Amino acid sequence: MIANINYKGKVFGSIPNFPFSCKKPQQYVYKCNRFSILVFKNGTCRIMGCKQKLFENIIEIENDDLSFRVQILQIQSLTIILDLKQNVHLYKLANILKHECVFEPELFPALRCNIFNPICVNIFSSGKIVILGIRTLEFKETVNNIFEYILKHINDSLQ
Repeated sequence: MIANINYKGKVFGSIPNFPFSCKKPQQYVYKCNRFSILVFKNGTCRIMGCKQKLFENIIEIENDDLSFRVQILQIQSLTIILDLKQNVHLYKLANILKHECVFEPELFPALRCNIFNPICVNIFSSGKIVILGIRTLEFKETVNNIFEYILKHINDSLQ
């Protein structure tokens, strides 16, 4: 169900000699098998790509080039993936949802529901649903409400 958790963090103390990129914004990218960390010049960072909750509040990184510690401040966003286990006719669903969605298949192959703002809900014709922007691990009720809403309207589109 959880595909990705992103955290906001801060580098402890002064920033060591990070090999910052020349591109704007200047950042250092550290990749490991559990996540990637983007460290910005002001000391803030983003821990991305976590498949499950990080239980430690401090991450210690040591490699050949440098070592640093990151304090996790908060969850920034979660990505949740659901599967309806059936194909969805997106044109019919878009006609039922009308102003509650955006469907421009030439630009993006999913129907995007607007009514859950600031949460972004994308429905693909394969029946996969990608929910982005949830900011807490207590998400089950929200996800269930979204799932039920979509399922109701998909059933309406089949009639």
